[in-house]
Amino acid sequence: MALQYTQKIAPKINMNNMAPRTFWFYLKPFIYPVVKGEKTLLLNTMDKYAVIEQDGVIASLLQKWMDRSSFGVVEVSSDSEEYLRCSQFFSKMEYHAMGGLADKAHESHKPLQITPFQYKMLSPAAGTGLHSSNEVTLYINSSCTRNCTWCDSYCDQLRCCTKRSDSGAVMDLDLIRNFIRNTDKSVTLNVCGGNITMHPQFDTVVELLRQSGLHCIYHLHYRNFNADVEKKIGAPIVVSVDFPLGEELYLPNRENITYQFIITSKDDLEQCEACVRKHAPEHFFLAAFHTGTNQDFFENYVFLQQKNMLCGAGELHSMVRNKILNRIYFSQTLIFPNGDVRVATDGDVLGNLYTHPYKKIREKVIHHHNVQLVETQNGETCRDCLFAGICPLSHK
Repeated sequence: MALQYTQKIAPKINMNNMAPRTFWFYLKPFIYPVVKGEKTLLLNTMDKYAVIEQDGVIASLLQKWMDRSSFGVVEVSSDSEEYLRCSQFFSKMEYHAMGGLADKAHESHKPLQITPFQYKMLSPAAGTGLHSSNEVTLYINSSCTRNCTWCDSYCDQLRCCTKRSDSGAVMDLDLIRNFIRNTDKSVTLNVCGGNITMHPQFDTVVELLRQSGLHCIYHLHYRNFNADVEKKIGAPIVVSVDFPLGEELYLPNRENITYQFIITSKDDLEQCEACVRKHAPEHFFLAAFHTGTNQDFFENYVFLQQKNMLCGAGELHSMVRNKILNRIYFSQTLIFPNGDVRVATDGDVLGNLYTHPYKKIREKVIHHHNVQLVETQNGETCRDCLFAGICPLSHK
Protein backbone atom coordinates (compact mmCIF):
# COMPACT_ATOMS: atom_id res chain seq x y z
CA MET A 1 0.00 0.00 0.00
CA ALA A 2 1.33 3.42 -0.90
CA LEU A 3 2.16 5.87 1.87
CA GLN A 4 -0.64 8.31 2.61
CA TYR A 5 -0.72 11.64 4.34
CA THR A 6 -3.79 13.46 5.59
CA GLN A 7 -4.32 17.17 5.73
CA LYS A 8 -6.91 16.86 8.53
CA ILE A 9 -6.25 19.29 11.36
CA ALA A 10 -6.17 17.51 14.70
CA PRO A 11 -7.71 19.19 17.75
CA LYS A 12 -5.33 21.63 19.39
CA ILE A 13 -4.23 21.19 22.98
CA ASN A 14 -5.93 23.77 25.16
CA MET A 15 -3.21 25.73 26.95
CA ASN A 16 -5.31 28.49 28.49
CA ASN A 17 -4.87 28.98 32.25
CA MET A 18 -2.61 25.96 32.45
CA ALA A 19 0.17 25.97 35.08
CA PRO A 20 3.47 24.43 33.92
CA ARG A 21 3.14 20.66 33.88
CA THR A 22 5.35 17.80 32.81
CA PHE A 23 4.28 15.35 30.14
CA TRP A 24 5.75 12.17 28.70
CA PHE A 25 5.85 12.14 24.89
CA TYR A 26 5.57 8.62 23.51
CA LEU A 27 4.83 6.73 20.31
CA LYS A 28 2.98 3.44 19.96
CA PRO A 29 5.15 0.30 19.50
CA PHE A 30 4.17 0.00 15.83
CA ILE A 31 5.32 3.52 14.84
CA TYR A 32 8.66 3.86 13.09
CA PRO A 33 10.18 7.37 12.87
CA VAL A 34 12.72 8.59 10.32
CA VAL A 35 14.55 11.90 10.76
CA LYS A 36 16.64 13.61 8.09
CA GLY A 37 17.63 17.16 8.94
CA GLU A 38 14.41 19.02 9.73
CA LYS A 39 12.26 16.51 7.84
CA THR A 40 10.51 13.72 9.74
CA LEU A 41 8.34 10.80 8.77
CA LEU A 42 6.38 8.64 11.20
CA LEU A 43 5.19 5.40 9.65
CA ASN A 44 2.42 3.27 11.12
CA THR A 45 3.76 -0.15 10.19
CA MET A 46 0.37 -1.78 10.72
CA ASP A 47 -1.58 0.16 8.08
CA LYS A 48 1.25 2.03 6.28
CA TYR A 49 -0.25 5.41 7.20
CA ALA A 50 2.40 8.15 7.46
CA VAL A 51 2.68 11.58 9.05
CA ILE A 52 5.26 13.86 7.44
CA GLU A 53 6.56 17.05 9.05
CA GLN A 54 9.24 19.65 8.31
CA ASP A 55 10.05 21.38 11.56
CA GLY A 56 13.39 21.51 13.35
CA VAL A 57 11.81 21.36 16.81
CA ILE A 58 9.82 18.23 15.95
CA ALA A 59 12.94 16.69 14.43
CA SER A 60 14.92 17.45 17.60
CA LEU A 61 12.18 15.92 19.76
CA LEU A 62 12.15 12.73 17.71
CA GLN A 63 15.94 12.52 17.83
CA LYS A 64 15.66 12.49 21.63
CA TRP A 65 12.98 9.80 21.39
CA MET A 66 15.26 7.71 19.17
CA ASP A 67 18.12 7.86 21.65
CA ARG A 68 18.61 4.42 23.20
CA SER A 69 18.59 5.79 26.72
CA SER A 70 15.12 7.34 26.28
CA PHE A 71 13.31 3.96 26.22
CA GLY A 72 10.74 5.58 23.94
CA VAL A 73 9.78 8.38 26.34
CA VAL A 74 10.76 12.07 26.30
CA GLU A 75 9.81 14.52 29.06
CA VAL A 76 8.18 17.73 27.80
CA SER A 77 7.28 20.72 30.00
CA SER A 78 4.14 22.68 29.15
CA ASP A 79 6.12 25.95 29.22
CA SER A 80 8.90 24.68 26.92
CA GLU A 81 9.48 25.59 23.28
CA GLU A 82 8.88 21.96 22.34
CA TYR A 83 5.41 22.00 23.83
CA LEU A 84 4.47 25.38 22.33
CA ARG A 85 5.86 24.59 18.86
CA CYS A 86 4.72 20.96 18.73
CA SER A 87 1.22 21.22 20.21
CA GLN A 88 -0.47 20.53 16.89
CA PHE A 89 1.92 17.64 16.23
CA PHE A 90 1.08 16.11 19.62
CA SER A 91 -2.61 16.42 18.86
CA LYS A 92 -2.09 14.80 15.49
CA MET A 93 -0.37 11.83 17.14
CA GLU A 94 -3.31 11.38 19.51
CA TYR A 95 -5.89 11.95 16.77
CA HIS A 96 -4.41 9.13 14.67
CA ALA A 97 -3.72 6.85 17.68
CA MET A 98 0.02 6.92 16.97
CA GLY A 99 1.14 8.29 20.35
CA GLY A 100 0.90 11.61 22.15
CA LEU A 101 1.39 13.07 25.60
CA ALA A 102 0.79 11.40 28.95
CA ASP A 103 0.43 13.69 31.98
CA LYS A 104 3.18 12.69 34.40
CA ALA A 105 1.08 13.72 37.38
CA HIS A 106 -1.73 11.37 36.40
CA GLU A 107 0.28 8.35 35.25
CA SER A 108 1.68 5.74 37.62
CA HIS A 109 4.16 4.34 35.07
CA LYS A 110 6.15 5.73 32.18
CA PRO A 111 4.84 4.51 28.80
CA LEU A 112 8.16 2.75 28.10
CA GLN A 113 8.82 0.49 25.14
CA ILE A 114 11.64 -1.33 23.42
CA THR A 115 12.20 0.80 20.33
CA PRO A 116 13.75 -0.44 17.06
CA PHE A 117 16.79 1.70 17.92
CA GLN A 118 17.51 -0.37 21.03
CA TYR A 119 17.70 -3.63 19.13
CA LYS A 120 20.93 -5.06 17.91
CA MET A 121 20.49 -6.99 14.70
CA LEU A 122 22.76 -10.02 14.90
CA SER A 123 22.69 -10.91 11.24
CA PRO A 124 25.81 -11.25 9.11
CA ALA A 125 27.13 -8.05 7.63
CA ALA A 126 26.25 -7.27 4.04
CA GLY A 127 28.76 -8.89 1.74
CA THR A 128 29.61 -11.82 4.02
CA GLY A 129 26.76 -13.79 2.51
CA LEU A 130 27.50 -17.48 2.40
CA HIS A 131 30.80 -17.15 4.27
CA SER A 132 29.02 -17.47 7.57
CA SER A 133 31.95 -19.25 9.20
CA ASN A 134 33.63 -15.82 9.44
CA GLU A 135 31.94 -15.67 12.84
CA VAL A 136 32.78 -18.48 15.23
CA THR A 137 31.69 -19.10 18.80
CA LEU A 138 33.93 -21.14 21.10
CA TYR A 139 32.18 -22.63 24.12
CA ILE A 140 35.29 -23.16 26.21
CA ASN A 141 33.44 -24.75 29.16
CA SER A 142 29.98 -25.68 30.41
CA SER A 143 30.07 -25.06 34.15
CA CYS A 144 28.46 -22.26 36.14
CA THR A 145 27.35 -21.95 39.76
CA ARG A 146 24.48 -19.57 38.96
CA ASN A 147 20.87 -20.62 38.47
CA CYS A 148 19.39 -18.05 36.09
CA THR A 149 15.68 -18.59 35.39
CA TRP A 150 15.96 -19.02 31.63
CA CYS A 151 19.55 -20.29 31.46
CA ASP A 152 18.71 -23.32 29.33
CA SER A 153 16.82 -21.19 26.79
CA TYR A 154 18.86 -17.98 26.51
CA CYS A 155 21.31 -19.40 23.99
CA ASP A 156 18.44 -20.40 21.66
CA GLN A 157 17.51 -16.75 21.10
CA LEU A 158 20.58 -14.79 22.18
CA ARG A 159 24.33 -14.99 22.02
CA CYS A 160 24.75 -15.67 25.67
CA CYS A 161 26.41 -17.89 28.24
CA THR A 162 24.61 -21.09 29.22
CA LYS A 163 25.17 -24.13 31.40
CA ARG A 164 25.02 -27.45 29.59
CA SER A 165 24.39 -31.00 30.74
CA ASP A 166 28.07 -31.87 30.30
CA SER A 167 28.87 -29.45 33.13
CA GLY A 168 32.40 -30.73 33.65
CA ALA A 169 33.49 -30.38 30.02
CA VAL A 170 36.28 -27.91 29.22
CA MET A 171 37.96 -27.10 25.93
CA ASP A 172 41.50 -28.40 25.69
CA LEU A 173 44.29 -25.87 25.10
CA ASP A 174 45.67 -27.94 22.22
CA LEU A 175 42.30 -27.77 20.47
CA ILE A 176 42.31 -23.98 20.83
CA ARG A 177 45.87 -23.79 19.47
CA ASN A 178 44.90 -26.03 16.53
CA PHE A 179 41.88 -23.85 15.79
CA ILE A 180 43.99 -20.69 15.83
CA ARG A 181 46.55 -22.21 13.44
CA ASN A 182 43.91 -23.30 10.95
CA THR A 183 41.53 -20.36 10.90
CA ASP A 184 41.54 -17.17 8.89
CA LYS A 185 42.58 -14.03 10.75
CA SER A 186 39.46 -12.23 9.54
CA VAL A 187 37.32 -14.39 11.83
CA THR A 188 35.40 -12.79 14.68
CA LEU A 189 35.64 -15.12 17.66
CA ASN A 190 32.97 -15.12 20.36
CA VAL A 191 34.23 -16.71 23.57
CA CYS A 192 31.32 -18.23 25.49
CA GLY A 193 30.68 -20.99 27.96
CA GLY A 194 28.95 -21.41 31.24
CA ASN A 195 31.01 -19.12 33.42
CA ILE A 196 34.09 -18.88 31.22
CA THR A 197 36.25 -17.81 34.17
CA MET A 198 35.73 -21.31 35.63
CA HIS A 199 37.85 -22.82 32.85
CA PRO A 200 40.79 -24.25 34.85
CA GLN A 201 43.28 -22.59 32.48
CA PHE A 202 41.32 -19.43 31.73
CA ASP A 203 44.37 -17.15 32.03
CA THR A 204 46.19 -19.22 29.43
CA VAL A 205 43.16 -19.25 27.13
CA VAL A 206 43.00 -15.44 27.25
CA GLU A 207 46.72 -15.16 26.52
CA LEU A 208 46.53 -17.61 23.60
CA LEU A 209 43.68 -15.66 22.03
CA ARG A 210 45.39 -12.32 22.69
CA GLN A 211 48.44 -13.51 20.76
CA SER A 212 46.36 -15.05 17.95
CA GLY A 213 45.54 -11.76 16.24
CA LEU A 214 41.86 -12.75 16.05
CA HIS A 215 39.14 -10.27 16.96
CA CYS A 216 37.78 -11.81 20.17
CA ILE A 217 34.65 -10.90 22.10
CA TYR A 218 34.10 -12.43 25.53
CA HIS A 219 30.58 -13.12 26.81
CA LEU A 220 29.71 -13.24 30.50
CA HIS A 221 26.71 -12.92 32.79
CA TYR A 222 26.93 -9.90 35.06
CA ARG A 223 26.95 -12.11 38.14
CA ASN A 224 30.24 -13.58 36.89
CA PHE A 225 31.77 -10.21 35.99
CA ASN A 226 33.95 -8.07 38.24
CA ALA A 227 36.94 -5.73 38.10
CA ASP A 228 39.47 -8.58 38.24
CA VAL A 229 37.82 -10.39 35.31
CA GLU A 230 37.64 -7.17 33.30
CA LYS A 231 41.34 -6.51 33.84
CA LYS A 232 42.29 -10.10 33.04
CA ILE A 233 40.41 -10.18 29.73
CA GLY A 234 41.47 -6.76 28.44
CA ALA A 235 39.40 -7.18 25.26
CA PRO A 236 35.83 -6.44 24.07
CA ILE A 237 33.26 -7.90 26.47
CA VAL A 238 29.49 -8.37 26.20
CA VAL A 239 27.87 -8.57 29.63
CA SER A 240 24.38 -10.09 29.75
CA VAL A 241 22.09 -8.59 32.37
CA ASP A 242 18.72 -10.03 33.33
CA PHE A 243 16.21 -8.98 35.97
CA PRO A 244 15.59 -8.65 38.85
CA LEU A 245 19.14 -7.53 39.56
CA GLY A 246 21.15 -9.32 42.22
CA GLU A 247 23.37 -7.75 44.83
CA GLU A 248 26.52 -8.47 42.83
CA LEU A 249 26.47 -5.60 40.39
CA TYR A 250 29.56 -4.34 38.55
CA LEU A 251 28.54 -2.26 35.51
CA PRO A 252 31.41 0.06 34.59
CA ASN A 253 31.08 2.43 31.65
CA ARG A 254 33.92 1.39 29.33
CA GLU A 255 34.54 1.72 25.61
CA ASN A 256 35.17 -2.03 25.28
CA ILE A 257 32.11 -3.19 27.29
CA THR A 258 28.62 -3.62 25.81
CA TYR A 259 25.64 -4.57 27.95
CA GLN A 260 22.95 -6.90 26.68
CA PHE A 261 19.84 -6.27 28.80
CA ILE A 262 17.49 -9.26 28.59
CA ILE A 263 13.85 -8.17 28.84
CA THR A 264 10.88 -10.49 29.32
CA SER A 265 8.24 -8.23 30.90
CA LYS A 266 7.11 -4.71 31.68
CA ASP A 267 8.75 -4.99 35.12
CA ASP A 268 12.05 -5.94 33.48
CA LEU A 269 11.77 -2.96 31.15
CA GLU A 270 11.13 -0.55 34.03
CA GLN A 271 14.05 -1.94 36.03
CA CYS A 272 16.26 -1.74 32.95
CA GLU A 273 15.38 1.90 32.37
CA ALA A 274 16.23 2.69 36.02
CA CYS A 275 19.51 0.77 35.69
CA VAL A 276 20.52 2.67 32.54
CA ARG A 277 19.58 5.97 34.15
CA LYS A 278 21.72 5.14 37.21
CA HIS A 279 24.79 3.64 35.56
CA ALA A 280 24.66 5.47 32.19
CA PRO A 281 26.40 2.81 30.08
CA GLU A 282 27.60 4.15 26.75
CA HIS A 283 27.16 0.87 24.88
CA PHE A 284 24.09 -1.28 25.42
CA PHE A 285 21.19 -2.90 23.60
CA LEU A 286 17.97 -4.57 24.65
CA ALA A 287 17.14 -8.18 23.87
CA ALA A 288 13.43 -8.99 24.08
CA PHE A 289 13.34 -12.62 25.18
CA HIS A 290 10.31 -14.72 24.31
CA THR A 291 9.44 -17.06 27.20
CA GLY A 292 6.48 -18.68 25.49
CA THR A 293 4.01 -16.98 27.85
CA ASN A 294 4.79 -13.26 27.48
CA GLN A 295 2.87 -12.48 24.30
CA ASP A 296 1.11 -9.50 25.92
CA PHE A 297 4.47 -7.91 26.64
CA PHE A 298 5.56 -8.23 23.01
CA GLU A 299 2.29 -6.76 21.78
CA ASN A 300 2.35 -3.73 24.07
CA TYR A 301 6.00 -2.90 24.64
CA VAL A 302 8.10 -4.24 21.76
CA PHE A 303 8.37 -2.62 18.35
CA LEU A 304 6.68 -4.86 15.78
CA GLN A 305 6.64 -4.33 12.04
CA GLN A 306 3.73 -6.38 10.77
CA LYS A 307 0.04 -6.25 11.55
CA ASN A 308 -0.37 -10.01 11.78
CA MET A 309 2.19 -10.13 14.59
CA LEU A 310 -0.65 -8.95 16.84
CA CYS A 311 -3.10 -11.63 15.76
CA GLY A 312 -2.11 -14.49 18.04
CA ALA A 313 0.53 -16.63 19.66
CA GLY A 314 1.20 -18.59 16.49
CA GLU A 315 2.33 -15.52 14.57
CA LEU A 316 4.41 -14.27 17.49
CA HIS A 317 6.21 -17.58 17.81
CA SER A 318 6.83 -17.45 14.06
CA MET A 319 8.33 -13.96 14.34
CA VAL A 320 10.72 -15.01 17.10
CA ARG A 321 11.60 -18.24 15.32
CA ASN A 322 12.42 -16.48 12.07
CA LYS A 323 14.59 -13.91 13.84
CA ILE A 324 16.52 -16.79 15.42
CA LEU A 325 16.92 -18.44 12.03
CA ASN A 326 18.39 -15.26 10.58
CA ARG A 327 20.84 -14.85 13.42
CA ILE A 328 21.94 -18.42 14.08
CA TYR A 329 21.49 -20.64 11.07
CA PHE A 330 23.05 -18.18 8.62
CA SER A 331 25.65 -16.42 10.70
CA GLN A 332 27.47 -18.73 13.07
CA THR A 333 29.71 -21.69 13.57
CA LEU A 334 29.61 -23.09 17.09
CA ILE A 335 32.42 -25.16 18.61
CA PHE A 336 31.70 -26.93 21.89
CA PRO A 337 34.09 -28.08 24.65
CA ASN A 338 34.11 -31.67 23.37
CA GLY A 339 35.20 -30.45 19.92
CA ASP A 340 31.82 -30.87 18.19
CA VAL A 341 31.09 -28.28 15.50
CA ARG A 342 27.48 -27.22 14.84
CA VAL A 343 25.64 -24.33 13.19
CA ALA A 344 23.05 -24.14 16.00
CA THR A 345 23.01 -25.16 19.63
CA ASP A 346 20.67 -28.05 18.82
CA GLY A 347 21.88 -28.65 15.25
CA ASP A 348 23.58 -31.70 13.77
CA VAL A 349 27.26 -32.28 14.47
CA LEU A 350 29.17 -31.47 11.28
CA GLY A 351 32.54 -32.63 12.58
CA ASN A 352 34.81 -32.81 15.59
CA LEU A 353 38.02 -30.81 15.97
CA TYR A 354 39.70 -33.62 17.90
CA THR A 355 39.45 -35.90 14.88
CA HIS A 356 39.27 -33.57 11.85
CA PRO A 357 41.11 -30.34 10.89
CA TYR A 358 39.02 -27.19 11.13
CA LYS A 359 39.56 -26.24 7.48
CA LYS A 360 37.89 -29.49 6.40
CA ILE A 361 34.95 -28.97 8.76
CA ARG A 362 34.65 -25.36 7.63
CA GLU A 363 33.90 -26.55 4.09
CA LYS A 364 31.03 -28.67 5.45
CA VAL A 365 29.72 -25.70 7.45
CA ILE A 366 29.66 -23.45 4.37
CA HIS A 367 27.99 -26.18 2.30
CA HIS A 368 25.38 -26.71 5.00
CA HIS A 369 24.58 -22.98 5.08
CA ASN A 370 24.41 -22.81 1.27
CA VAL A 371 21.83 -25.60 1.18
CA GLN A 372 19.88 -24.19 4.13
CA LEU A 373 19.82 -20.73 2.56
CA VAL A 374 18.38 -21.95 -0.74
CA GLU A 375 15.77 -24.09 0.99
CA THR A 376 14.55 -21.31 3.28
CA GLN A 377 14.54 -18.59 0.63
CA ASN A 378 12.33 -20.81 -1.48
CA GLY A 379 10.05 -21.66 1.44
CA GLU A 380 7.71 -19.88 3.81
CA THR A 381 10.40 -19.14 6.41
CA CYS A 382 11.93 -16.29 4.43
CA ARG A 383 8.70 -15.20 2.76
CA ASP A 384 7.02 -14.60 6.12
CA CYS A 385 10.10 -13.43 8.02
CA LEU A 386 9.75 -10.19 9.97
CA PHE A 387 13.23 -9.12 8.93
CA ALA A 388 13.18 -10.27 5.29
CA GLY A 389 13.32 -6.72 3.98
CA ILE A 390 16.55 -5.88 5.79
CA CYS A 391 18.29 -9.27 5.94
CA PRO A 392 21.57 -9.09 3.97
CA LEU A 393 21.13 -12.71 2.85
CA SER A 394 17.81 -12.01 1.16
CA HIS A 395 19.47 -9.57 -1.23
CA LYS A 396 22.10 -11.90 -2.65
